[in-house]
Amino acid sequence: MRPFVSRIDLSQTTGEIGKEFEARVHVESQRLGDPEFKIRSLPPGLRFDASTHTIVGVPEADGFYSVTVAVRKRRGAGIHFNTPGGAWFSERLSIDIFRPVDESGERKVWQDKGVARVD
Repeated sequence: MRPFVSRIDLSQTTGEIGKEFEARVHVESQRLGDPEFKIRSLPPGLRFDASTHTIVGVPEADGFYSVTVAVRKRRGAGIHFNTPGGAWFSERLSIDIFRPVDESGERKVWQDKGVARVD
């Protein structure tokens, strides 16, 4: 029997402070249907849009973020597999938010919001 969820990944993993970011959460599974998600430790300024399965927003702080994406089959969707009822499958993914540089190669100080924390 194949695993319930074989892979979770993002369509985009890098972004820039002050510019729109959009990354679709992709889940490889033949048995998942319309999944339920939990997303943790997003960079400041980003949020998860459950209706489109995307992480969207305008990043506010640079850094490397370790984001946890957890997924499970929605309740009432007829689970007929020998997996624990309501089991969450998760993956830790990285999102890199960078600070833009000006023409001289210097960081744009006006966008300095501090150092990002990695959980």
